[in-house]
Amino acid sequence: MLRLHFCRKTLLFWSLSLILFWIANPFQLQAQSKKPKIGLVLSGGGAKGIAHVRVLQVLDSLGIVPDYIAGTSMGSVVGALYASGYTGHQIDSITKSIHWADMFSNSVSFNEINIEERDEFGRYIYELPLNGLTPKLPLGVVEGQKIEELLADLFFPVNTVSDFNKLPTPFLCVAADIVKGEPVILRKGSLAASVRASMSIPTVFSPVRIDGRLLVDGGVYMNLPVTYCREMGADYIIAVDVGGGLLKEEEITSAASMLVQTTFLSGNISYQQEKDKSDIFVDVVKHLKYSTMDFEQGASIMQSGNTAVKEVMDELVSLARDMKAYPVRKVKHIKLQQDKYKLEAIKVDGVSSDNQDFVLEKFGWKPGDIVSREQIGTSVHKLLGTRLFDKINYTIEGDTIQSTLTLRAIEKPSNAVKFAMHYDTDRGAGIILNFTKRNLFLPSSRFLTTIDLAETPRARINYFYYLGKKSHWWHQTELYAENVELNTFVDGTPVPDIINKHFSAVTNLNYSLSQTSYWGFGAFWLKPIRMQLN
Repeated sequence: MLRLHFCRKTLLFWSLSLILFWIANPFQLQAQSKKPKIGLVLSGGGAKGIAHVRVLQVLDSLGIVPDYIAGTSMGSVVGALYASGYTGHQIDSITKSIHWADMFSNSVSFNEINIEERDEFGRYIYELPLNGLTPKLPLGVVEGQKIEELLADLFFPVNTVSDFNKLPTPFLCVAADIVKGEPVILRKGSLAASVRASMSIPTVFSPVRIDGRLLVDGGVYMNLPVTYCREMGADYIIAVDVGGGLLKEEEITSAASMLVQTTFLSGNISYQQEKDKSDIFVDVVKHLKYSTMDFEQGASIMQSGNTAVKEVMDELVSLARDMKAYPVRKVKHIKLQQDKYKLEAIKVDGVSSDNQDFVLEKFGWKPGDIVSREQIGTSVHKLLGTRLFDKINYTIEGDTIQSTLTLRAIEKPSNAVKFAMHYDTDRGAGIILNFTKRNLFLPSSRFLTTIDLAETPRARINYFYYLGKKSHWWHQTELYAENVELNTFVDGTPVPDIINKHFSAVTNLNYSLSQTSYWGFGAFWLKPIRMQLN
């Protein structure tokens, strides 16, 4: 009995010792079976997400290689770059090189507008698109053309990877279906489009349609996706938070902060639960001095990330030391280079039949041509200069020897109402109203009528259309009428209230030499209706 009692006590002692040893050194016990999988989770937070980059640099320096990465919103951008094979230092260089103000602009520069469209460019305060005669209000302030161009360029080295598990590091990002009201986990498809969807802050960016679903920022439902990273297979989670969960009452100080609190309410409710599921939690929020849209403050935000990561450095060093017991997983890093591609075929998606031939001609490249991405980008901007599209991007499938290029476009509605105001001492104050219709009578044509409701009223009707297969020739006809009060002097003495009413017509045939120049010839007719003393 004594011996049995001793054995039981010994067995209990060693069992308790083994449990305590496992708690203190989980990886050393697992070393007997398999290498634990490390997951990296990056939260959303707009500009604050720049701080994620500092954490990546530290992981690189410590030799900690994540096996899975999950991100939301800005965390999906940084996480996808890291998963694609960019190093922390490369991503740091990328964030510093971006002109962030351009990323949030819908404007096309005047130099990019085709010469035949410049007469109407920048003339109006506001343009309201119409579906038929029904107003079509935008779903976001920013359409995202420049952001999508940037993402397409950054992720081009992994352009052919449609399964995110096959990236150098398996990856997922979170978006939200704004129609069905549910989170959407994006693991396949276009990486650039998926990231763009994940970062589509409602009302700020237009939503993204993927597989028939209208998607917005994943932070609406899950801003810190630790659960989803666990489901990927991660045993140990490093979570980096730049969002901070729900704002405190004293932080809700404006309509904008109230809107943010409301929009991301569901996603922030899950914040504490997701935080508790992480093993190493990097809390950047408490060190941040700037907010979601302060992209120009990248240096300060990076410093906040640096401070936060120092607080958990001991845990990271301990993890790095434990992981040395296992072989290091090799990641194929990206080498930045500009290849040229031989185009086997060129396709268009989202372009109406009226505009397809015109678009392919204006694009300029033909099957069999060998082009670089820089040349393709220039041609895409030439298409934007036609003012027919809200957005255009492209994808290349295949390799440099044989590839298929697909242009994907969102056309502007064919009808639009435009509005402007003016004042000057010569013509006085006025309101300008314009109606523009595309593809009236002929494909790729433009009809417009403009009325200036002013002290000196004016009216204009203009119609132009392209001629020839290559669309270099274009014909234009314009009718113009005005009622002008002239400032007239006779021998230095002003003559008051001379009214000139006249009507003119012009028709011309033009040939575009380039995007910025043309030559042409035509006829002009002017008929004074009446000149009178008022």
